[in-house]
Amino acid sequence: MDEDNPLWGPGPTTQPAPTSFLNLSKESRIAIDAIIPNSVIKIRIPATSTFGRASNSQRRILKTIPSYKDDKELSNSYLASESSIYFGSLSTHPRNFLWRLLENDRVLEVRAVDLSKKDREKRDADFTLQLEFSGVIRSGGVAFADDGRDNLSVFLLTKTNELYTITLKASFFCSAAASEEDSTHWCKVYKPATFSISTPHRLIAGSPTQLVVSLGDGRLLQLTRSTSDDGTTWHETTYSDGKWGSSLRGLISWQGNNTVRYDGATLDQSTAIALALTPTREHVISVCADHTLKIWNLEKPSSVFQMDLLGDNRLPQDISKAILDPGISGVLQVFQAEGAIQGDQYYIATYSPLDQGKFKIWAIRDADQGKLGVRYLFPDSALKAPDPEPNPSSKAIWKMTDFKIKEGADGKDMALWVLMRSNKRYQTFNLRFDLGDLPNAWETNWTTTASESLDQQTLPRPSNLEPQSVSELWIDYILCPDRFPQVVLETAVAVYNSSRTTGQGSNPKASLEERMCLAVESRASPQQTDGQLDFTDYRAAMQQEWSLFYQTVQDIHKPFWSILSLSYDNHAEMPWLAFAGGCAPLRDSSRVEILVHNNPADLHESPHLLKSLSVEDENGIRDVEQPHELAVIIQAATRFRESFSQPLRLMSEVALAAELWQKPSSSVPIRMQSFYDRCDFGNAIGDGVVDKLYSTLANGIGELGTQLFRAILDELSHLMPTEASGLRSTKFGLRTIVKGARELAELHHNILFDLLVVVVMLEVEPVNISTEGFDISTVFVSLVEQLKRYQMMRWLARNTRQDPNSMTESPEGGVVKSAVSSSAHLPVRSSTVLENLFAADLEPQSYYDQTQSAALTYSIQDLLNWVTGGNDQSITLDQALVHVQCNLLVNRNYDLASDFLQFQPSTAWAVYIKGRLFLLRRDFRGAAMFFQKAAFKLSRQTKISAADYPTTSSHLLSPAEAAHFNNGLPAYYSHILALFEAASSPSYAADFARLALQLQPGSMELLSSLFRCSLLISDFLSAFSALTRLPQTKQSELLPDLVKALLTAPGGPKRLLELPFPPNLRAAVDELLATTKGNVAPLGGMALPQQQQHKILAAWRLKHNDFRGAAAAVYPRLEATQKQILKPGGIKFALGHGNGNKSSAGGTHGDDDGGSGSGGGEMERGLDEMYLAVINFLECAGGEQGEGWVLSRDAEGRRKAVSSEGLRKDWAKELDRRSVIEGGKWTFGVGRGGDDAMEVG
Repeated sequence: MDEDNPLWGPGPTTQPAPTSFLNLSKESRIAIDAIIPNSVIKIRIPATSTFGRASNSQRRILKTIPSYKDDKELSNSYLASESSIYFGSLSTHPRNFLWRLLENDRVLEVRAVDLSKKDREKRDADFTLQLEFSGVIRSGGVAFADDGRDNLSVFLLTKTNELYTITLKASFFCSAAASEEDSTHWCKVYKPATFSISTPHRLIAGSPTQLVVSLGDGRLLQLTRSTSDDGTTWHETTYSDGKWGSSLRGLISWQGNNTVRYDGATLDQSTAIALALTPTREHVISVCADHTLKIWNLEKPSSVFQMDLLGDNRLPQDISKAILDPGISGVLQVFQAEGAIQGDQYYIATYSPLDQGKFKIWAIRDADQGKLGVRYLFPDSALKAPDPEPNPSSKAIWKMTDFKIKEGADGKDMALWVLMRSNKRYQTFNLRFDLGDLPNAWETNWTTTASESLDQQTLPRPSNLEPQSVSELWIDYILCPDRFPQVVLETAVAVYNSSRTTGQGSNPKASLEERMCLAVESRASPQQTDGQLDFTDYRAAMQQEWSLFYQTVQDIHKPFWSILSLSYDNHAEMPWLAFAGGCAPLRDSSRVEILVHNNPADLHESPHLLKSLSVEDENGIRDVEQPHELAVIIQAATRFRESFSQPLRLMSEVALAAELWQKPSSSVPIRMQSFYDRCDFGNAIGDGVVDKLYSTLANGIGELGTQLFRAILDELSHLMPTEASGLRSTKFGLRTIVKGARELAELHHNILFDLLVVVVMLEVEPVNISTEGFDISTVFVSLVEQLKRYQMMRWLARNTRQDPNSMTESPEGGVVKSAVSSSAHLPVRSSTVLENLFAADLEPQSYYDQTQSAALTYSIQDLLNWVTGGNDQSITLDQALVHVQCNLLVNRNYDLASDFLQFQPSTAWAVYIKGRLFLLRRDFRGAAMFFQKAAFKLSRQTKISAADYPTTSSHLLSPAEAAHFNNGLPAYYSHILALFEAASSPSYAADFARLALQLQPGSMELLSSLFRCSLLISDFLSAFSALTRLPQTKQSELLPDLVKALLTAPGGPKRLLELPFPPNLRAAVDELLATTKGNVAPLGGMALPQQQQHKILAAWRLKHNDFRGAAAAVYPRLEATQKQILKPGGIKFALGHGNGNKSSAGGTHGDDDGGSGSGGGEMERGLDEMYLAVINFLECAGGEQGEGWVLSRDAEGRRKAVSSEGLRKDWAKELDRRSVIEGGKWTFGVGRGGDDAMEVG
């Protein structure tokens, strides 16, 4: 330091390093995978600058879930070696781009990671581009810029010294078809001449037309082009400090003490390892490997300012001791704070790892004036980097990896984000400050970020009390949404199978769950002890195998979260972390998360860092002056329940489920005692554990009161904004919000459960802490009500289904809407029920009037509130639960709906929806029971109007169906019978038709339904009863259906004769029976055997004393049989030499149709029976008035009257004919005309 220069001031004093940090931020990790199926597009960029026509193999759609044989292949192909996030200058979607280097630095992957977009922006940037190069991309050789329009400019340097200029249109990320454009149009290559003598080291972009490259010989290279140039030509300008050897080192492999090796190249110690352009882009700021800061004027050939990062005057021999790692670049940032200090143009922040790591803030008034225009802003303060482990006994070595500064007008409300790393561990710190008060803020304002908590959940531990099997427990845990990327699980199965001989082959077409179970379960088999299967040992063996498999998953998954970089979005005011396999926006911690993740003592000592916590009581809203008291209660309750054994945890969960979802029938104190007894707390929990709980509460609070617990419950609540934000979440944003909501729901549920256990203990067991004024019963009821909500939210966030509204773009570029029932072969996107049912319709909070870090947290809380109705207090939890169930049924998620039954209330509306589920599962008995149970209340006026039922039911009910509700029992029952009819369950439909008819006897619609259903179940008596009560016109319409059903049913003709048809229907039935001739089916498709037709008609007419009609029914049959016997060729039947084939319609008396039936003896007996029958019918018809007769037609078609006397004569002739034949006098060889006959006798 130049002590004679008054601008620098005296030597600095060591600024005290902070010793404890509050967790006020939270990671929201999101693993990198395809947003939608078939959305990763890989394009191979040709190696030369002369591009030919691209072949089909140069562009392809990658599989959504790639498969790798081992973790090494996964790491090389899927995980990034470098990654960061570029934030565009526009606020239109897409704006945030995550880029990664893959496949040994030969592939650049770019994808949009916007959290939200304006509502009017309809396109979604769901596609990921992977650009594959023939050469290796240099480390630090990727830069981004944009033109303020829809084009994203990407620049990259390869180790073959090629500079690629790639112009990616926004449409490339929104449509698969857009990227089919020939790559020669948007990818250009240039080989700078300077690279032939100097090795490029690091690249930055000031704009699409301005690049700056640091060279390995210490020089800088500026590349510029006009806006009309496409990147095939650049103007080169080099800058150096004029050292005579700088130009030679590029030509000669220069080795010595003033060089350093990095990435296979030899770099001069003066090589710039970090670069930044000033706001006007007229100067370049560089931090060099020799620990110096330089400022370059791009209009001058050499630097205009240089100084050691710490202001030290180092001797040449000491420079090598201060050499910086050429691989780090996060040691420099240029920022503005307009109006903070008059005369300052901008500021530079630098970091030096020397002397335990120190930051420096440089104020720039006029860089071209050298030390006269540059000064330390705080010369009296040594701003040391925060130490994640300030404990002196810690042996961990932490290094600052990256830092970002949030700018602020007038130097107010600024922030510094610092990323610290120690091997595979990392920690992110935040310092909020005003520029003028930075040294004071440095001592007291440091905060840190809480890491992901979903991965810290307890692993499955099977127990005899657990109803699920070992495999089911592990499958539920491992396949929990967003716990592990599917590519990790696929690779884990491959690695597990390859490392162990499973003895069974894996079916590649099986689901991931099936292959996981097969791989693990094939390694364990039940052993026999004394001839009996030992399932205890089998469960233990299964647990061991699943633990081994889980360890394999963990080993593959850990590299995904290797930290790579820190980025900051100045427009939205949100920091981001980039990992090898994912990214994480950093959001503000919620109020409850602050209470959970921080030590109560730290909360007590740092009130200035906290937003005031408030509670509403009978006196209004008041501030809680001691938020650490709430933290004491929460953390003491958490530690108390964590001390439970596994059996006790299971028993308490069972007891909780019974308390939440069974209708209470006793007072609150009795319910608490019952909960205590179910869990067996008296025997399962030692006195020492209880005493420790009470002593912690007594020491941390002093007096328990209702208001402290109410304050905690109020912190769980959240009011949604009343004004619309005008934004919509992207699919990436939805994933982020839903995962955060799941994490917050789990946290809130556990807190409530912990508090419930403590409240029960305080009620039942003696307490040595003051509880005066503590209304335990009220607190218990409030906790139970809140737990119901969060159990539902946990279920929604844990269960996935195919997205009912997903839009999948085919590789050919066409868009296909994939419904759940679609038979298309294109894969359908799956998401949690929480996402596609609630989050997709919720507007995220705007970041225009707050930081996006805060907006994201509030959006997560909005989602949890939205599930149960939002700010609308009229929507009850019961209504929300039934709405979810209805949506599951509408989308045919019957398995999910069956599982969700555990949360259904006992309201009539919920019971009705249960009936709909049972109906869809074809459990008609259960459905009828639930429908009947809900009938009385749903048929009367309720809080839900009939017009609201379609919306309330997620359109499970149509408006026409909803009209049957609140309109009396007959209307309700008619709706239920329609449901059973549609489900092809006529028996239950008939039951509800009868119920409706009891209340509305004359309903033609109900009678018609009862008639139809009764016919389908062959309940002819009920069908006949319904028919006779219908109007005559309707009777005529339905009567053929009844007759048809009776004639075709077993025993139906007998039932037809037994039914008491009224006179107006008898003639119609007679006409229907009479028109059935031969095998013709006039009765709607009915076909009857010929020998049955005349018998049924005759029996019907005899039943109604119509003897002549009965004779008329049988006589045509008699004539046909007589002719069959006498026709040519009929002699063989008379002799009994038939072909032995029985008639297909033989009667019960053996009568036959005569040409294809059984022997002649049977035909003769049938003929005799018909003669007797017709003669008797005619005699009865004649009665006392004389001989009976019946009309017939002769061979010429003329009508004739046939009397009983004539029939006797015909029968006598028939009998004579038979006697002649039996006496041996019968004709032989009868010819066609009878001329060649010979009488034998």
